[in-house]
Amino acid sequence: MPQDVNGKDVVVGSKVRVLSIDESLLKALTREEIADVKSMVGEVFEVYEINDQYASIEKWWNRGEGRSESHSIALAKHEMELVVHAGS
Repeated sequence: MPQDVNGKDVVVGSKVRVLSIDESLLKALTREEIADVKSMVGEVFEVYEINDQYASIEKWWNRGEGRSESHSIALAKHEMELVVHAGS
């Protein structure tokens, strides 16, 4: 089960604050995508999937004219802080 930066367990449905994003994830992205992904730092997201070490979050952007885009990120312990535990 993944844990946050403070060692608290993170489960599906938990809300976590993004503390940082691994710079290696940004290398394959366009300039606009990099700005989008970096904008996630400091925001709170609901965890939709977990594995042994990572918690996955997702953000959607409305680009207008019926067009939208999203990015999903798997966060490691040092990249997230638990805000609300699922079921709390």
